[in-house]
Amino acid sequence: MQGTSHFLHKIKFFHLIWVFIFFLSGPAFSNFSSTQTNIPDTTNINDTLSASAPPKSLSPRPQSNLQLQAGIRLQKTHNYHYHNGLFINLGHGKIFSGSPQLGIMYISSRLGSALNSFAFEEDYYLGNLKWVFRKSKFIQPFLQIDAGYFWLNDEGLNLPNTSGILNFFTGLNFQYHQGMPGLGIDLGWQQIRKTDAQFPLVFGINLNLPLSPLLNKSHFPKH
Repeated sequence: MQGTSHFLHKIKFFHLIWVFIFFLSGPAFSNFSSTQTNIPDTTNINDTLSASAPPKSLSPRPQSNLQLQAGIRLQKTHNYHYHNGLFINLGHGKIFSGSPQLGIMYISSRLGSALNSFAFEEDYYLGNLKWVFRKSKFIQPFLQIDAGYFWLNDEGLNLPNTSGILNFFTGLNFQYHQGMPGLGIDLGWQQIRKTDAQFPLVFGINLNLPLSPLLNKSHFPKH
């Protein structure tokens, strides 16, 4: 009986020890369980982020460096005719620091003095190289060199009616915003090679219409 009671005392002693250990470990278990319940649900977070991210199809495309411009030119040679016409200039923003533009131009007295008078019908077919400076400013100085072909309807007078032609111009562009139409004025010198005729005062006005947004598809989704 004494052995049995001693065994029962041992069981009670170990039982008290386990109760005491469980009592001490209770706050730890409660903290652990609370931290477990406070762990955010990463699945919901990932779903939220993916929902808020813009669709890949709407991501912007890189903007084009091409600069396309067209317009109307009004030109008056001192003591001579009005020549009006059209031009197109194409440039690239990464070629040289001055951003030169290559252009073509057609002007004619048919659209100027010969419209309402008996002035000679003259056509100018020109290619040009144009440097525009301070392109981010409202006032933009520029230099332009034209070279091309001249044709004259001599009306049977046996005048020299074809020739090469060379022009030099300097002027100012007035551009309020890069995406809006602008105005240019210039003053230059012109030589008709075959007859050595020189016109030292040629005044021009350009209405510049930017077409670069047509080359820039950044606002449209990819397909």
